[in-house]
Amino acid sequence: MTLRLGCILVLCVAAAACSSSDRFRGDAGHHSLDGGVQDGGAPSNDALAGLGKACKHDSDCPQGLFCDEEIPGSLKVAGAPGGSINLPLFPGGSCSPLPLTTYDPDGGTSCDPARPQAAEGCGPNGKCLSEAVDTGTVVGCRVLCEPSETKTGCARSGYTCELSSHACVEGCASDAECRVHNGDSNGDGVADTIVYDTKSSATCDPHTLRCTHPAAAGAHVGTPCAMAVDCEADGACIDAASSLASMPFPDGLCTKFGCDVNGRECGDGSVCEALRPWRAGAVSVPACLTSCRVGAEPAAQRLGTAGHGDGCRAGYRCHYNGGAGADDGVCVGGNYNAVAKNNVGDTCDTDADCYSPFGYGRCLYLTLDASSSPAHGTCSVMDCAAPGMPKDLCGSGNECILLRADITFCVRDCSKASQCAAGSACADDDGDESTKSVCFPACFSGKECRTGETCQIPNGMAGGQCVALAGKGG
Repeated sequence: MTLRLGCILVLCVAAAACSSSDRFRGDAGHHSLDGGVQDGGAPSNDALAGLGKACKHDSDCPQGLFCDEEIPGSLKVAGAPGGSINLPLFPGGSCSPLPLTTYDPDGGTSCDPARPQAAEGCGPNGKCLSEAVDTGTVVGCRVLCEPSETKTGCARSGYTCELSSHACVEGCASDAECRVHNGDSNGDGVADTIVYDTKSSATCDPHTLRCTHPAAAGAHVGTPCAMAVDCEADGACIDAASSLASMPFPDGLCTKFGCDVNGRECGDGSVCEALRPWRAGAVSVPACLTSCRVGAEPAAQRLGTAGHGDGCRAGYRCHYNGGAGADDGVCVGGNYNAVAKNNVGDTCDTDADCYSPFGYGRCLYLTLDASSSPAHGTCSVMDCAAPGMPKDLCGSGNECILLRADITFCVRDCSKASQCAAGSACADDDGDESTKSVCFPACFSGKECRTGETCQIPNGMAGGQCVALAGKGG
């Protein structure tokens, strides 16, 4: 089937960006985040050339640009010299076409990191990045740059070209900054504390203003880790509480960002690639990842809590990363659980509720737009049409259909909505009456919904959602 509604569906999964700089910008304040647009319209190309220029006030910037003023900040952490680390944001100020402000997905008052670079709102030489301040997470514009292994790559003092974003961000100013990492005090897999490693030998390189450290014994790409010093020299750790491209990395994973920069190439057995995300808009940057062959593991390793992909360590699946064939795989955290029976189409709350061959099972929250939030998800298996996956991956009574681009997923066949999970329609998703209908989170006509429901389609959209008729129960 060809999914005719793919352009308005949102695949909802947990998302968290993993910083390659291993720096903490800590608490910050004393800054107006009102946003808005200055009178006079969009800045000219000449004005945009002033992006990143030092400033104290808007008047210091070219016409049409704002001044993101320096934000004093410090991070209190036990064990650090003096008990805290100085971490200012935008040291010396920085001119920008859009001010540092809360994210506006409609693109009115903020830059938008979810869009292609040219449409982010920061101009042809700018990059929209998220920043941590005392009121939460905001977004702002940074100057694009070319990373270097031997220098900062940025024109202004105190800034370095970040290996992951290729944008000028705050460089390290002390060794102490490089010895701080996320901590998980209760072991729930979520970072909830900041830890200073008094035994760390990490230092701030005065030439690049990036943190550097010697190699840990036996460390390589794919090694478990809690912090960067657990990895190879100048490597990075995606710890268990973080993710990359919305993919999990249980027990942490050693990698190397900036592997597309001369002098930072990956070693044998790994490839330098940006992860192909399942979730639209997920952050994806070049990183060293262990290569593998999709679907090549023996049957005993495809299911169960001890499962793993071919060439991947325990708990890691072989993720199809785009390309011509099954050899185009990389190891990422997989969903390996005790569910032994195919339950595609059943209601779920977490991935652990779902049947997960090859570690590809997911509990999906599929909605018409980012504003809706269903109470429960639906079990599915992702990438069912990926090279290397068996043709019968979805199982009897189910079907593999397209979500968007080359992302496919399993759905349940149906003849009426009562055969589907609550909230789903028995929909003709491809508009072809000769093909089977499938359990789908969107409807295209009232006959696809349960008795007592109608298909409510918003203006300008191809499909809608099944809702109860007035005076009728669900």
